Amino acid sequence: MHPDAIEPFQMVTKDGFLMTACVKDAMLEHGDKFGNGKHRYKMESTANVSIVHYAEIIPKEDREKMSINKCFDFCRTVPNMVYFGLHAGRDCYCTPYYKPMPGDSSNCDEVCEGEPSQMCGGKVQSSIFEMHSCADTRSDLEDIITEVEDKIFFHFQDLATHLKDVADEGTADAQALQEVFGAAGGPATSNFMQEAKVYAGEMLDAVGEAQKLIDAMQDPYDAASASVNRNLQNFDNIKVAEDAIKELKDGLSAAVDITDKMKKLMHAGHPVSLMGEEGYRSTDAAKQYYPIMYFVDDEFKSKYVKEKATMFQHATTCQGTLLQIVFGGVMDDCAHACDGLPGKCDGFQFMDFNDGMCLLFESVKAVQHWTGCTQHEVTAPFSVQCMGKLSRLEGVGGIAPREDKIMEEAQKVRQGTGKCAHCLDSFEVYDRCYEYGAKCIGNKHDWEMWMDHYSYYNYQQSPVTIDGEQWSGCARLGKQYPGWCTWEWGRPGYWRGSGQWIRASQVCPECGTCMDNGRSSGNPSIPWANENWEGDAHNVYYYY
Repeated sequence: MHPDAIEPFQMVTKDGFLMTACVKDAMLEHGDKFGNGKHRYKMESTANVSIVHYAEIIPKEDREKMSINKCFDFCRTVPNMVYFGLHAGRDCYCTPYYKPMPGDSSNCDEVCEGEPSQMCGGKVQSSIFEMHSCADTRSDLEDIITEVEDKIFFHFQDLATHLKDVADEGTADAQALQEVFGAAGGPATSNFMQEAKVYAGEMLDAVGEAQKLIDAMQDPYDAASASVNRNLQNFDNIKVAEDAIKELKDGLSAAVDITDKMKKLMHAGHPVSLMGEEGYRSTDAAKQYYPIMYFVDDEFKSKYVKEKATMFQHATTCQGTLLQIVFGGVMDDCAHACDGLPGKCDGFQFMDFNDGMCLLFESVKAVQHWTGCTQHEVTAPFSVQCMGKLSRLEGVGGIAPREDKIMEEAQKVRQGTGKCAHCLDSFEVYDRCYEYGAKCIGNKHDWEMWMDHYSYYNYQQSPVTIDGEQWSGCARLGKQYPGWCTWEWGRPGYWRGSGQWIRASQVCPECGTCMDNGRSSGNPSIPWANENWEGDAHNVYYYY
C-alpha cells in the first residue's frame, strides 16, 4: 500500500479493538517500506506489505497527542490493516499483522501522551491491539436508545418528578404550618416546620442533580437516534454514534447512584409512595399508638380507656429528639414509619393538614395541650395530635414532668433510681387555639347540584335513604359524604388554581353546612357569586 493512496478518517473498516500482546514487533523494526524506516525494510521477499505510521500520514499541524483510541480511529480507516501498535508513548502504526522478535525484559509502561491513564507501549516493546468488525453499532444504538428511554426518560424522570412534587408540597405545607403556629404562640412547633423546609430542600437538591443528568443525556440521545439511519461506514457518522453510545452508558451508570439517593429520600420522607397505593389506607397500624395525653394525665387516661375513638380530644403538639420528617399520608402511615425504626421511635406528631405531615421522635420531651381548641365554640381548623407508642411508654409509670426533679433523683424515689428517661421536660396548657382562616367556597345550590345530580342530564331531586331516613340536598352532604370540600387556598396549578381536594376537617370545618350566598336554586344561568366556578355554573359537575 502506497501512502499516497491512503485517505485517513474517511471510510471505517473496523468497529472494535482488543489488546493482544506486548512484544518487540518485527513489523515496527523492518516493515516500514515507505517511511523513515524504509532503509531497514526486509519484508519484500516474504509478504511484500508495509506498516503505516500516523505521524507520516497526518500533517504535523493536524496531529493530536496519542492515545489508544486516537490510534484506533486512525488505523481503522486504513484499508487492509488488522492490528495497530503503540510504541514509546507516542508512536502509532497500523499493520496487517505483527511478528514478535527477541527483545529485552522491559514492559509496555510508557504513558500515552494524550491520555496519562493509558499505556502506549514501551521504549522497546509495542502494545499490539487487534481490530475487528462486528457490524453491531446500529444494534448497539437501538439497544441503548431503548434502555435510556425506559430507565432515564421514563422511570428516572418519573421518580425525580414524584420526589419534586413531594418536596414542593412539603415545603408549601411546612411554610403554612410555620406561619400558623408562629402566630398562635407555638414557636417550638414553628421551628420544626423550618427543619421540614430544610429537609424538603435536600430532596430538591437530589431532584436538581437528577434533572441535570436528564438534560445532559438529551443531546447524546438525539445524536444516537439520528445515527440509526446513517451510513455507519462513514468515519464522522460512526464517531458520532460511538460517542453518543459512550455518553449514554456513562449517564446510565451515573443514574444508578442518583436513583439510590432519591429512593432513600422517598422511602424515608414519603414512604406511602412506595406502597403503590393512593388515598386513605386503613391498616390499623396507628392502633399501637395512643394520644400522648394518655401517658401524661391519669384523668385523660381513664376517660380514654372508656371512650376511645368517641372521646373528644384537644389538639396536642410535641417536641423531642427528631428522627425523621414524613411528608404526606394519614396517621397509619406515620405509625408505619415509626414502626420502621424499632427500638428508637417513641412516637410522632401528626399534622392532619393538607397532604398530611408527621415528625417521628426518638423521645418526646415537651408537650403543649391546646385546650382553647374546643369541640363546638372554637373548633380547630385542622387536627394535630401527638401520639406515643404504647409498647414503649405504657410501663414507664407516666411521663408527666416531675415537680422536683433534683429531689427525686437525690432520694431515688422514682423507678428505684430517681431517673425517668421518658419523663417530659415540660408540659404546657394553652387556653387558646391556632387559626388558619380558610373558608369553603361554593353555596347551597352548588352543593345541591353535586349531591343530587349524578349525570349531565338528570336535573331531578333524588333523595336517598340512609340509616332508614330519607336525605336530600345539602342535608346529605354531611350525612352521606362527610368531610370533603374545595377550599379557597391552593397551590398554583391545582384544579386551575382554585384549590385542592382535601378532607374538610383539615382546614374548613364549616364544610357540610352548605353556605348560602343568598341566591335561590332556580335557573343558574346568571353568574353566581362566591362560587367554585363563577360564571360557569352550567358545567359545575364536570369538575367533580
